[in-house]
Amino acid sequence: MTDSKCSQNLKMQARAKSRIPGMTQLLSKRPDMFSLGVWPTYYERAQGASVWDLDGNEFLDFSICGIGATVLGFADPEVDG
Repeated sequence: MTDSKCSQNLKMQARAKSRIPGMTQLLSKRPDMFSLGVWPTYYERAQGASVWDLDGNEFLDFSICGIGATVLGFADPEVDG
């Protein structure tokens, strides 16, 4: 991700860095442990195996199961309904 493609995400990271240890409530998912600047730290929405960051960029969620999309993915209509 380039700075221009992720400006909202970078602003939120800077804000969180001054308030939240590790920039997230899950220390095991701290962005600086994995792909800081490459993978978004914050998502606006998720559907199936896709997640969208605060700038509207779409990513496939290949994160480790448990926090990421698992068998059903995100926002499955049959499960949510």
